[in-house]
Amino acid sequence: MPRAGRVCAAILSEGLVLQRIRRQLSFDRLLARLFAVQTEAPWVLKGGYALELRFRSARSTKDNDLTLRSGLLPTDASGTQRDRLRRRLQQSASIDLADFFEFFVQPATLDLEGAPVGGLRYPVEAVMDGRIFAKFHVDIGIGDEVADSQEVIEGGDWLAFSGIPRPQFLSIPCEQQWAEKFHAYTRPRLDRMNSRAKDLIDLAATQPAQ
Repeated sequence: MPRAGRVCAAILSEGLVLQRIRRQLSFDRLLARLFAVQTEAPWVLKGGYALELRFRSARSTKDNDLTLRSGLLPTDASGTQRDRLRRRLQQSASIDLADFFEFFVQPATLDLEGAPVGGLRYPVEAVMDGRIFAKFHVDIGIGDEVADSQEVIEGGDWLAFSGIPRPQFLSIPCEQQWAEKFHAYTRPRLDRMNSRAKDLIDLAATQPAQ
């Protein structure tokens, strides 16, 4: 059986939703590369997937959200900011972790406005055995404040059957994530209706303990 087939069989044996877990597994294997050397990683995990890893009650997400740590934007002289950041992503995504995955970062398709200095969305293809295993986006915000007390959180144990341990990632603290969700939901929008009602679910799921 091809490797991708063995992975899917292992997932189905647990009674899990295949497409969702394929995406989560792909998230984890990409993040394992992006945080292979945590002290050198210029980014920190945030957003919906960090919530999923912390709280089973959190909403499923289709994207991976990262924020660049202050002063760590790639600074080589060639190309635009979006090109430099893509090259840095691809460099990390190409690390061989002997898990049979390959990742290909495509050119940015969207400028993001949420972070203080904006951000970029990069489509990513996860490939196994020469076939696309999953497609998703990586959103990278630039200029967000990141607390010094970053937390290490673990990914899923999807590949334990092949002896590959859970990956670990650096994330913004849970309290900061809740505060950002609260700010995003309550921020005044004079020119349009609030479209972030989904954040109420996240706020309820992640409210810090009193």
